[in-house]
Amino acid sequence: MPKGSLDYAGCDYLSGWACDADNYSLPLDVHLYREGPMDGSGIFLSSVVADLPGGSSVGTACGGNPNHAFRYVIPEVLKDGLSHWVYAYAVDIPGGINRPMLSGSPKNVTCPCPAINISLIPPAPVMEPEEDTVLLTWRVTNTGEKPIRLEVTKDCGGWDCHFQGDGDVLTIGYLDLLEFRDITLDVTPVHADRLRNISITITYDDVGGLPCIQAQSMTNSTYVGYYFVA
Repeated sequence: MPKGSLDYAGCDYLSGWACDADNYSLPLDVHLYREGPMDGSGIFLSSVVADLPGGSSVGTACGGNPNHAFRYVIPEVLKDGLSHWVYAYAVDIPGGINRPMLSGSPKNVTCPCPAINISLIPPAPVMEPEEDTVLLTWRVTNTGEKPIRLEVTKDCGGWDCHFQGDGDVLTIGYLDLLEFRDITLDVTPVHADRLRNISITITYDDVGGLPCIQAQSMTNSTYVGYYFVA
């Protein structure tokens, strides 16, 4: 009959050990369920092999063989700010007929939603432009912990301007971790109006949806225009 323990459950990983007195030389599979037991309302989470070094206490419990520990990295499905119960079962050898729940199981984890964040490299101000139109490019990078989607709006102080290829509003449906995107505004300055503060506002949230929708926004601006009116 298998035996073992679910020793730790955090927002980084789950860990414990499992072995079977029928054959201490063979590693066991450990089946993980969430929200309920495997023979009830539980949802299968994953299977992990208990074959890691577990120290002297595991060796003492497993016939002198300490290599019966397991570790499972917490998946994104449990990182939503809600409370989750995790159940762990050792799979019997041979055949997996008996699957007793490990000591210390179930355990509760409540993990925050992954952080979302962006960094922005703005364009330099353009003074005394030589062309009829000015191209301003912001580079936005996803520096958070999960993919995001973005919507970008603009304010050109009354001057004519548009996003290249996308008109008045720019939508970026998916920006992966550390991925960047260039946002370019085509601005038509008016010489007689001197300076204008040209700005974009980026609103971004989680791709994953509820319950981890964390809408945030960032506004950045630069100047375009003329020091002197001719």
